[in-house]
Amino acid sequence: MPLRNRLAGEANINMHNFPSFNKKALDFEANIGHGHNPMTDGRKKSLLPNWKAKGLIMFVDNDGSTIELDDEFQAGVGSEAGSVEASRGVVVVAVAQKGVVEREVVHAIEIISRSNIPKGGIYQMSRGELDELRRQLKELVEKCWIRPSVSPYGSPVLFVPKKKEGTLGMCIDRDLNAINVKNREPLPRINDLLDRVQGCRYFSKIDLKSGYHQIANWPEDQHKTAFQTRYGLYEFVVMPFCLCNAPGTFQHIMNRIFHDYLDKFVIVYLDDILIFSKTVEEHVAHLDKVLSLLRQHKLKINGEKCEFGRTRVLYLGHEISAEGLKPDDAKVANIRDRPRPQSVT
Repeated sequence: MPLRNRLAGEANINMHNFPSFNKKALDFEANIGHGHNPMTDGRKKSLLPNWKAKGLIMFVDNDGSTIELDDEFQAGVGSEAGSVEASRGVVVVAVAQKGVVEREVVHAIEIISRSNIPKGGIYQMSRGELDELRRQLKELVEKCWIRPSVSPYGSPVLFVPKKKEGTLGMCIDRDLNAINVKNREPLPRINDLLDRVQGCRYFSKIDLKSGYHQIANWPEDQHKTAFQTRYGLYEFVVMPFCLCNAPGTFQHIMNRIFHDYLDKFVIVYLDDILIFSKTVEEHVAHLDKVLSLLRQHKLKINGEKCEFGRTRVLYLGHEISAEGLKPDDAKVANIRDRPRPQSVT
């Protein structure tokens, strides 16, 4: 059955309390179909039985381009990934990934002249924080995102709670930001972005996995990101979350990638991508273009947070649908449900 027919037939399926298309229909077809002529016979391609041990799951196109999926998304499709039907010359394989992808734009760190370099002591951590520190250091070293350092720089490291994920994010303290020359790369105005989606009926939201860590630091500046821990001195090969100019660098890269389609059928705020369309046919074509660009630029998506083919979606604190915009109910619940005053004082 053609994708557009399947989507149309499933438009009333309820997912996460929103009317939406069936997720699988888009996950396995819109992600990998790009409209080129078939290059295979369309028979099923079998993966090795231990494909999970081989590395990350990845959609591989017939021209060799790929789009990777994160571990959580792999778990969701693992029962079906051993035998995935090829669609238009595309197969699913497990490919190990380490290091960082080479890009035209990297993150540079310019230090204010005559500044004192950061070299404070390490902070005290609880036993739980030390366990988390060891785990994150091991993971980041294995991914080649950090490495042991001999830099004269040495900012303390600390943890910042991530409320949505319920996890701890490792950050370099503010000392490096205090001596960093600030750039003026603007972030989009949220009101302007939301104005672009008016009148559309179908939406897909894509979140990038560890988006900042997919961008490399300029090699000559990597030593400036050195941070002190209980277990030694390390430096970032990739862009850490906490640098003051990191949002500007990331938004600049996203704007370059999606330049031809911005405000036409896609808007991007840092690592949050929204595709919007008026018809099912348009939406499939728009998704195809966006996913092709992600493959081309080797950007890894967070399947756990992606939503495809929705008629109602939450984006940047707003609920978006064909009926218009309204604030996310969770954001206003405390005010709406606040008890009525019982006295005049």
